[in-house]
Amino acid sequence: GCRGPRTDIRVNVRTTPLPAVSQVPIVTCQNATPQALSATGTALKWYNTNKTGGTPQSTPNIPPTQTPGTYNFYVTQTGTNGCESPRAEIVVVIQPLPSATISGEGTITQGQSAPLSIAFTGQGPWTYTLSNGLTFTSSQNPTNITVSPLESTIFTVTKITNNCGEGSPAG
Repeated sequence: GCRGPRTDIRVNVRTTPLPAVSQVPIVTCQNATPQALSATGTALKWYNTNKTGGTPQSTPNIPPTQTPGTYNFYVTQTGTNGCESPRAEIVVVIQPLPSATISGEGTITQGQSAPLSIAFTGQGPWTYTLSNGLTFTSSQNPTNITVSPLESTIFTVTKITNNCGEGSPAG
């Protein structure tokens, strides 16, 4: 029933730091040439989920650029101590190609003006061309313009572009 001498119990917690990841978030355009993700570290493992488990890949993921949206990828490194680091997140944002939809009142008296509204999708600024041949650039969404036609005229957007390229006019 006697107590013996105390003994030290040592616990060594071995950790591995996160790998260094490239610019986050990575922003690219729809249909751009896909680029493999990159990170700096030792024995990198690539994952499609932030949760534990999953099947690691030894090569970096290549984000899809066909579909706009935000995609999350993860990478770890394994240190010389044999421990795998927590997962570092790499966010990839695929911006959509632009689109423009024009709308407005249908009837005015000759010599009067009519307001038109142009709603955009994608990232601005947008450069658009109307069916009358005039080209404008706007950072406002929607943008409002005033037209004063001398005769019956149908206005359409014939071309829409932004930093991602040429998109789809509508309306």
